[in-house]
Amino acid sequence: MQRILREIRELTREERAEFRQNMKTMGAPTEGDGRGRLQEHPSQLAIPAWLQALLELDNKGQSDAALDELFDRIDEMLSASEYEKVDSILANMPLEGPSLTLMMGVLSITRPAAEHLPSRVRYFDRVYRLCTAMRRDADSLLRGLK
Repeated sequence: MQRILREIRELTREERAEFRQNMKTMGAPTEGDGRGRLQEHPSQLAIPAWLQALLELDNKGQSDAALDELFDRIDEMLSASEYEKVDSILANMPLEGPSLTLMMGVLSITRPAAEHLPSRVRYFDRVYRLCTAMRRDADSLLRGLK
C-alpha cells in the first residue's frame, strides 16, 4: 500500500484547474466571493486544527510528513475506540485541496475500522468520483480500500 501511495504523484495546478472546470461543466456548485476566489467551505470549519495544519503541510508538497501525522493521529483515535471523532473527520474532510495521496491515506488508515465509520462509505464514493473526474483509473487506485 505504501508503494502505491508513493507512486501517485500530486496533482499539478493545471490538473486541479482542469478538475474544477470539469466540475463546473457537470453543474457542480461553486462558491466564490465574486472576485474569482473560492471561499472557505463551511465543512472546513468543522475539522480539527491539527487536521487543518496537516492539510496545509500536504498542500506545500510535504505529503510524506502529512501522511505520517495523519496515520499517527487516526491510529491513536481508532486504538482508543474514538470512532465518532474519526467518522466526523471523514464526514467533513474536504476533497478540494488535499492530494490524492493524502485522500488514499485516509481510506487506508480507516479501512480496518470501516464497520464503525458510517461516513467512510460516502467519503470513499466521493474520492472515487474525484478520481474518475480527473480521468484516473479509480478501480486500480482504490482497489482494496473500500
